Amino acid sequence: MIVSLLATVEKSQPVMSRLVNVEDSMNLGELSQVIDAAFGFSGAATHLYMGPAREGTQREVLSATPGAGERNEKDVTISQIGHATYVYDPSANWNIHVEVLGRSHLDGPTPTLIDALGPDVVESCNGPTMMSRFHVEARRITAGLDPDMEVAPLLLSFLPVMTPERLLRRLTQADQVTVSERISFVAEDMFIGATEAMGEDPRAPRFAAEFEEYLESRPDLREILSMDPNPERNPTLISAMAEFFEERLGDGGADSEFAVYDSLTSIIEMVWSQPRKRIKLTSLGTVPATYVAALAVMLDVPGTEPQIEIILRALIAAGLLAEVDGWLTVTARGEDLLENPNLFAETVPALRDGFRLELGEGWDALLRQVEHASSLTSEGTESADGAAQAVAIEELDDDDSALLHALGVLAFGDEFGGECFTVGGIQFVQRMLDRD
Repeated sequence: MIVSLLATVEKSQPVMSRLVNVEDSMNLGELSQVIDAAFGFSGAATHLYMGPAREGTQREVLSATPGAGERNEKDVTISQIGHATYVYDPSANWNIHVEVLGRSHLDGPTPTLIDALGPDVVESCNGPTMMSRFHVEARRITAGLDPDMEVAPLLLSFLPVMTPERLLRRLTQADQVTVSERISFVAEDMFIGATEAMGEDPRAPRFAAEFEEYLESRPDLREILSMDPNPERNPTLISAMAEFFEERLGDGGADSEFAVYDSLTSIIEMVWSQPRKRIKLTSLGTVPATYVAALAVMLDVPGTEPQIEIILRALIAAGLLAEVDGWLTVTARGEDLLENPNLFAETVPALRDGFRLELGEGWDALLRQVEHASSLTSEGTESADGAAQAVAIEELDDDDSALLHALGVLAFGDEFGGECFTVGGIQFVQRMLDRD
């Protein structure tokens, strides 16, 4: 469930607050990153949370490294708190009141900035009191009054050199676009961190060593890594990484024996790699559009989002994914398939039922059309000549063609100079039609 959360710096003047929409399943450790990004904290200092004060009891303390009588912040989610105090740098005076305002009826990616009131923090001030004095002094300087020599030297030493007008603006109101970008970077880092489970792949150490060798052979990439503050977003580096892994993992084209298995398990693994191995569904019970779009990019089939949604529902019907209390999770059967490709043949009957449930008679009709187009027979899988197959592929309905691409049955390859059926796709259709 998405909730709206208001964070306000206590005793700040001008008032410094941020309203963000977040998933109530986010733990307080993750929330601390969002708060830091929202106000412009560096994140270098330690922090802790203090629960609400209750008569006759001490305030509960939650931290990243809990001591005696304290709880780990990662064990508590936003849904378990109504309000709390976030203390950034306990040696300073940055106390942020955090309050859950209620459930949001907006669907979309989270965390998302709704409103930013007041400036970003000047962390080195050690609290809002000095920032308030800075704001007053910035107004005096901008107005052309004589500076207060007790405050002005500190003001000019704590902030970069800028015109009085910009200085006053800096201490009055943060740029909402900048705050939103910082929060989006945190969301991106959380998403990337959630995929660390992929590092369990036994091929990972070999790929890591080979990628290091690849980087050594590319001085231009080494320069990007050393000079670019955000190399993970550099298009040249991204393209080089895609080229590297394409060479070693294959492009899923016509010669990919496990094309359909790879496509389906990639979708399952997307869910499995999320925090707590699940994805929060929207209020309509669908997978958020951001995840569907990410799957389309990951499978290299942009524009097939409606078809990926069909595949997701078929995987649920086949018992490989499940909807539990508003969450999409991977079943034990789905996890077994991730670990053992040999189980794929046994899964085909359940998948057949799943796709029939979603597409009705159209699914069997599409399979027969593919059988004809690829010249499948009960005796073998020898393809028709390239020209005839190309014509047959062109006759496919656009939606059907998109579905076959998303499944890995169709791919762009060099064999016929364009689209062609994958080996794994042909085998998948054979099993679906009981041609084994």
